[in-house]
Amino acid sequence: HWAGGFQVEVNLPVCREMDGWTVKLNFDTEVDSIEVWVGDATKVSSTEYTISNKDFNGVEHQGDTLSFTFMGHGTGDIDPTIAAEITGCVTAAPGETLPPTTPLTLAPSGGGSPTKDFADALGKSILFYDAQRSGKLPPNNPIPWRADSALDDCVVGGWYDAG
Repeated sequence: HWAGGFQVEVNLPVCREMDGWTVKLNFDTEVDSIEVWVGDATKVSSTEYTISNKDFNGVEHQGDTLSFTFMGHGTGDIDPTIAAEITGCVTAAPGETLPPTTPLTLAPSGGGSPTKDFADALGKSILFYDAQRSGKLPPNNPIPWRADSALDDCVVGGWYDAG
């Protein structure tokens, strides 16, 4: 958490087949607002919110885990205790809560590896754009086979595209 805010990862067991879901969140202190990307948040009171699925993610299957992350905002150094449940599912014993300090973990999607080298991907993306440059190229051009090109165009310089 940080001054004025906190982040929580929610992981709730799905108790039945669902074609649409709503999660009820109860906070032990006042929360001004929450931000969630996989659902629509509704403020019921300063200590209660509901989150309902978007059009694209309403189907859940019994035995699966409904997982999402949200950020909350309040006044001062806020670190609330949170109770969460899927409407129609008893997912936590009375008094059992989800601490907002639960670490954010990203699960792999599409069968890939959970670790990605984003620095390498960004570097290759920049090299791609360097290879598409036209006009008078600088001496530090990182693409050895790319030389000056299209120097007689009306507008010299820029990047090549598909046309």
